[in-house]
Amino acid sequence: MRSKQPPKIDLDPEVIAGAQADGVNLKSLMMSPVFTFRLVLLIGLVLVAFGLLEVSSASSVIAAFEPAGDPFSYFKRQAGFAGIGLLGAAFLIWLPEIWLKRLAFPAILLAMILIGLTIGFGAASRGNNNWLPLPGGIQFQPSEFAKLALVLLAAYFISRAKRPTADLGVWIRYIVYFAIVSAGIALQGDIGTVLVLGGMLLVLMIGAGAPGRLTAALGGVAALGVGAILFLGSRKSSQDSRLDRIYAWLHPEYDQMGRNLQQSRSLQALASGGLTGEGIGGSHLKWGLLADGHTDFIFSIIGEEVGFVGVVVLLALFAALIYAGLRLAVRSASAFSRVLSMGVVAWIGVQTLLNIAVCLRWLPGFGVTLPLISYGGSSLIATMWALGLLAGCAYREGRVERLSLTTSKPKRRIRSIVGVKS
Repeated sequence: MRSKQPPKIDLDPEVIAGAQADGVNLKSLMMSPVFTFRLVLLIGLVLVAFGLLEVSSASSVIAAFEPAGDPFSYFKRQAGFAGIGLLGAAFLIWLPEIWLKRLAFPAILLAMILIGLTIGFGAASRGNNNWLPLPGGIQFQPSEFAKLALVLLAAYFISRAKRPTADLGVWIRYIVYFAIVSAGIALQGDIGTVLVLGGMLLVLMIGAGAPGRLTAALGGVAALGVGAILFLGSRKSSQDSRLDRIYAWLHPEYDQMGRNLQQSRSLQALASGGLTGEGIGGSHLKWGLLADGHTDFIFSIIGEEVGFVGVVVLLALFAALIYAGLRLAVRSASAFSRVLSMGVVAWIGVQTLLNIAVCLRWLPGFGVTLPLISYGGSSLIATMWALGLLAGCAYREGRVERLSLTTSKPKRRIRSIVGVKS
């Protein structure tokens, strides 16, 4: 006896696609036109929230012993900075690309003026003259916002080049602006920011395809500069505090209760965290044993409180953010968005690596904050605005992808809207 075959049902291809899309899986999520946009927003908000939590923990002891006696004073200020950063980021997300291009030159000119004012009238802090006082007792660091201006200018210049690998003039014009800003920051004594900018420029030149000989020449100059600084720092007779820190880094046995104390305590904090840490708020080194535990060395306090597992999760979040930016740089149809995305993740990636390297004593201490995590209004606001630019690129790219999907089958789409069966 012949068995009956089940009736064959012809399903519309769009129905099949919709059913497949209903199933939640990683591949379908990653193929979504808005995946990168959502990823940047999610990771950015998680990092800022975690940073607020750790700033509250790391600063509570020193804040309690200040005249106000409020252990949450640093947290409250950082939360206010985060609010300003969020408002600016939201504005930059919706700002059209044409307006970002128009802002490139005013932004770099404003940055140069502010850096010049800082050199002449800035307030000194720990050997660096990088704070510009404003009325009302407010101070901010123009060098942090100069990073944002340089990223915008790079996107403007390089996106206008017909062939970035061959257009030497475009790169030279950009490098002139870059050199002026970097020299001004170096005159303030802020070597850490200069290193961040140098790493950012190197990544941009390699990623955007600068002429090979130009990249090699600048790399050679940078290597000579680093070599000269290490040579000068190796001489104990130096009276410069920055060079003295280099000497201490090269000689761990030197001044163990002075220049070498900070990084030794940093390693102690990381080691005491073990696998899972002492718990949020459980740090012992924050009790006056590790200076700058809420700023430059907050990574060490994090390692002590959440342990190796927590540090790996934190690094994974930064890696995912960098992946999102590189993914956008590869997929974007706009040359401006590609360079802008690359510049933002180069800035955040290089600064993160430098901060962690200092905490691990792989590099001498030169005052670089952990992006989105360390206490500091200028750094947090500028980095959040940079993420706003990155999210804006992702949002515009998602709109382009959705439009291309919508117009791929115009007849079927129009019929479904007007209620006519296909």
